Amino acid sequence: MKRNKFLKVLLFSLCMLGLGVVYANTRTEPVLRKNVKAFFNYQNNGQADKAADLYNNFSLKDIKNFAQYMEVHPEKVVPLYYMLTADYFTYKGEYDKGYLWFIIGKYRATQDVLMCEDKSAQSQIGIYNDLAPVTGRYFQKKNARNDKYIADMHKKLLEWDEAHPERVSPMWACYHGINAFFEEPRLLPEDKQAEIKQELRNSYLKLIDELYADAKK
Repeated sequence: MKRNKFLKVLLFSLCMLGLGVVYANTRTEPVLRKNVKAFFNYQNNGQADKAADLYNNFSLKDIKNFAQYMEVHPEKVVPLYYMLTADYFTYKGEYDKGYLWFIIGKYRATQDVLMCEDKSAQSQIGIYNDLAPVTGRYFQKKNARNDKYIADMHKKLLEWDEAHPERVSPMWACYHGINAFFEEPRLLPEDKQAEIKQELRNSYLKLIDELYADAKK
């Protein structure tokens, strides 16, 4: 599925959800630019196509404003956008920040997808690496074989995840499954969701330990 079509499907799911998460961050509240505010208005009013088109045509100032909002209110933003915004930071020369936001987004999005009852929703995971091509190319060129760097960044990812427990409902990911065309998507039971989050966290902890061990060789 092409990137634009993928985004429209996910934005449609967000509009259906009517995401409303309580503001929990005490950092300075960014004033939304006209286009960014319009994006959220479209999204919240079920105008998925307009929201997608507007997002794909954001100016650099719009992207900057969106990124500022995301940093203040990550609990209001679907993990998809953590990945999409990573290239903004990389373009600015904030390479570590770009890579960190990308892996945070991929981690959270993967958790969310695995919580869907419809396993076909997991097909979207295959496109995640394409959502931040500039960040991906930089990483491959500079750090692909730097085990300590990768371990350090993934350790920061898990620290961030623990420090930011508030998040949007994982239901957004389920609308990308095949069953969503025929019925309302469903999440796995809450105890299973907690198990999935812990399992993925444990797999990352194991990876980090292995990377640090390889870095010492």
